[in-house]
Formats: sequence, C-alpha cells, structure tokens
Amino acid sequence: MRPRSIILFERYFLAAAAIAVLNVLVNYGSLREYSLSRGGAAASSLLGMAIGLAFNLTFWFFIARRASNTIKWVLAAFTGLGLLIEVPNAAAGKFGAISTLYLAIMVLTYGLNLIGVSFLFRRDATNWLKSRGKSGPVDPEIFS
Repeated sequence: MRPRSIILFERYFLAAAAIAVLNVLVNYGSLREYSLSRGGAAASSLLGMAIGLAFNLTFWFFIARRASNTIKWVLAAFTGLGLLIEVPNAAAGKFGAISTLYLAIMVLTYGLNLIGVSFLFRRDATNWLKSRGKSGPVDPEIFS
C-alpha cells in the first residue's frame, strides 16, 4: 500500500497538470498572440503544453506507481528550476501579450506542484521511495 503522502502528492500533482491543460485551452488566444509576436508558430503553445504534460505524467508514473527516488529528485530539481525561471519572468512582465488570467492560473498550478512535491519529502514518502515501494503502512484490507 502506498503511504498517505504519496497519495497526496499524486492528487496535488495531477490536479496541477489538469488545471494547466485547462489554462492553456481557456487562454489559447492570448498564448497564440504571444507566440506569434515572438516569431513562433501558433501551434507552439499547444506543442509545449503536450510535451510538458507528457513529462509530468512520466514523473507522476515513476514516482507514485514505480516508487523511483531518483525521479523524485529530478522532479524536485525541475520544479525549483521552473520557479527560478518562470516566476521572475512573470513578475518582470516578460509575458506581455499573455492574459493576467493565464498568469494567475499559472501561479496556482506552480503552487499545487510545490505542495505536491513537498509531500515527497515527508518521512513516510521518503521511506517508501527509498525502499522502492516495499515498505510502508500495512493495507488493512489484507487482514479482512
């Protein structure tokens, strides 16, 4: 059985991914304008979202389902790097044509990601990941 912290990681992380997808779909017009103003193709925002979603689902799978401690650290590094790059760029107004709604929802998704990733550093999650999923709370249904 997976520990509670891993289940909470999964919920927050997947919620952030779902909200990010909805954010791109709802704000596609402003993303398209931004992409075109920077010399990119209109589909580049959708391609970027698809690649980002693929990475997020890969990270989720290897952490929550395969108990990979190594991928936990890769995700933590990418999350930190993303915060160091995206948040200052948003604060400096470098996303000119992108709507304020998009940026606000982006901050929400980063917050959910941070909360989710923070659950990976709780004792029950670290023990479970270090044991590659072999240790953890006993499933009470086994004994019923």
